[in-house]
Amino acid sequence: MPCSEISLASLCRETGGLQENSPPRLRRGCGAKRHRGGTSCRNSDTGLAFPELFEPPRRGLWLPLLIQGGEFSCRVLRQKLAKRIAIFLLFVSHSFVLTLQAIQAPDAKIQALVAQGNVNGLKRIGPAVLPALAQLYESSKEGQRATIAWMFYELGWKSPEAKKVLMRDVQTQNSKLRLQVQWALGRVSNDDDVVEVLLNNMQNDSNPLFRDKAACALANDQIHLTKKQKARLFEGLIHALGDPKVQVRSIALLALQIQTGQTKNFNPNGSSVEREASIQEWKRWLEEYKSQL
Repeated sequence: MPCSEISLASLCRETGGLQENSPPRLRRGCGAKRHRGGTSCRNSDTGLAFPELFEPPRRGLWLPLLIQGGEFSCRVLRQKLAKRIAIFLLFVSHSFVLTLQAIQAPDAKIQALVAQGNVNGLKRIGPAVLPALAQLYESSKEGQRATIAWMFYELGWKSPEAKKVLMRDVQTQNSKLRLQVQWALGRVSNDDDVVEVLLNNMQNDSNPLFRDKAACALANDQIHLTKKQKARLFEGLIHALGDPKVQVRSIALLALQIQTGQTKNFNPNGSSVEREASIQEWKRWLEEYKSQL
């Protein structure tokens, strides 16, 4: 059954317009019955066929007329719809490919700047470069990761993405990479777990070099800490003054001295009694510091 007849029949059933056995009124053309008082189906006043259209419309009559028109036939509508869908799908697929490429591959310019070690070029781009750098770090080998960690250090901009990838290497046994990561972490984040992991490395790592450089990072590179967060750092360093390892006591004191300008006469090589007296003095100082926050 033709589309126009299907639509017309369904329309009649839905609207209650034409009766099933009565021929559609709009099917009358010039060959149909003549109107009363006239010899032609053309209205003498309007000069138009279908003078009924100028009467109050009856339900279910206008739409069948449009459906039967050539331009609005189902075949033409299907062709137009298929063409528009094809254009839309082409546009969507192209946009998706471009977006996927942008997600998967860091900008070629950024890759070139990293290969050149050009930190100033990255600075000119601004903090927007950090997610791409973190992505490049994640896909690189250890040697290049060390270079990118150094770049994070030099940029000194906070970046959750950078912190996330650096934390994965904070206990690597690759010396070059470990040192760059420990130094860079405090310059990309002020999260509490950054200070905690550096304090842990300073006290518990089996490699004295890694312990020493963790203390160096705590002393010099926690550039985004608030005063309240610094109190947590001081507390961890004061706790390390009681470590059984002389080296740990020495580097903890040095970090405290750099951060506060004080030593409280603590001697890493002194007797346990002397050391404990100085530690208690440090603790009193810390309580006073906290009370002023």
